[in-house]
Amino acid sequence: MQYRRSLLSPLLLATLALSGCGEETEGADPLQGLWRSEGYGWIYAVEGDAVRVYEVTSSTCGQVVSGALVATGREATGPARIDLEVPGGFVLGMSVVQGPAGTLHFVPDGLVAGPPAQRIDALPPACEAEAPSDDLTAFDTLDEWLSEHYALFEARDVDWDELVAQQRARLVGQTPEPFFDVVVDLLAPLQDAHVSIVGPTGAFEGRREEAEPVTDQMLAQAQEIISSRYLVSMRETWLDGQIERAWLPGEVAYVAAHGFGPLVDADGRLDYLAGVDALETALDRIFEAPMNGLVLDLRTNGGGSDLYGLAIAARLTREPYLAYTIEARLDPNDRSVFGNDVPVMVLPSDRPGFDGPVAVLIGRDTVSAGETAALALRGRPGITSYGERTQGAFSSVLNHFLPNGWLLGLPNERYVSADEARFDVVGLPPDVPTSVFSAEDIAAERDAALDRALLGFDT
Repeated sequence: MQYRRSLLSPLLLATLALSGCGEETEGADPLQGLWRSEGYGWIYAVEGDAVRVYEVTSSTCGQVVSGALVATGREATGPARIDLEVPGGFVLGMSVVQGPAGTLHFVPDGLVAGPPAQRIDALPPACEAEAPSDDLTAFDTLDEWLSEHYALFEARDVDWDELVAQQRARLVGQTPEPFFDVVVDLLAPLQDAHVSIVGPTGAFEGRREEAEPVTDQMLAQAQEIISSRYLVSMRETWLDGQIERAWLPGEVAYVAAHGFGPLVDADGRLDYLAGVDALETALDRIFEAPMNGLVLDLRTNGGGSDLYGLAIAARLTREPYLAYTIEARLDPNDRSVFGNDVPVMVLPSDRPGFDGPVAVLIGRDTVSAGETAALALRGRPGITSYGERTQGAFSSVLNHFLPNGWLLGLPNERYVSADEARFDVVGLPPDVPTSVFSAEDIAAERDAALDRALLGFDT
């Protein structure tokens, strides 16, 4: 199941409902039945108020998530709504909206859209059988999921089939090695921050190799340097500290977006929509104040929902423009076939905003939705980025439960800029390269990217 980001414009959610979907007979509930997504490997089974989600490959199937239909889409309040019980004891909401030619789009909250799903008559035969739970079967299932859905094989300098053969051999024989150790050695060469494995004996998340990794201590020191040597006011915070605003000299606003994660209520709901509302309230406060310039710091933004970055971009433009296009891998056998292209627009907000000079700070720890925010802002004139290349992990994360209980994460999408460039793997480059939180800068108590950005406001 994909718990972050997806594919139709969120503006459609308020206007599209399920009535009149496809060729259903009058009075029939168009949501009931089985729906299989194009790409992504999902099947949604809706029976009455009960919802089951299956994950499928060419030869495997497993039910991984269950939930309940909480709105049918025929009410005046909006589209059909589903509450899903996701791992960790959390609840994630999902909207279901009508697409063309009888398709539906199942759109988890926090995502920009969801792939089209076609009605099917029956579950694949593999869904009726329980898969063996041994580690070798789990390894083969992991390989099949990556082989059929991973979006970036062409951009990675690895021989995947050779890696699989080498690591699979370690699980065969009288003394198989620990599953976690084998899988980490399989996944690590991808150097992909959106490739992960989590289970009872360990957790691993990929990462691009860096000559000088930034440690937590270095990040803490860098934040202290910004506060003590650059800011001329205290930091105001919103969204549990994810968004901060302070002032730099010359009435230049400093806004740090450390993350775009959901709010979590007392019932365990991962509430991205409430998070977007809270962000909009924070942006009202930020942009109501007069300013001569804006520094938006995304260097520590580890991701979350694309909707947050789009909300910020909407405050910084008076004209609509294309932020990026999302395309998903579709063919399980041909790794070059992508489709379901979804153009994502930045639409001007009618709430307080700013159309003056903006500096965006980015770096290696700008990841996922932090990167898509930077990509969206790239299309707005008057914005200059400073720092270093981002991590290069734009796609949402497609999660899959292996039969031995471990959770695999992988990217199955590519993000394409308005000028048809892709920055997966290599990362989004800054307009003005500088060091970011380097040991040398920290020792000198300076912030090279912020220094350069402030010079840009003086020219």
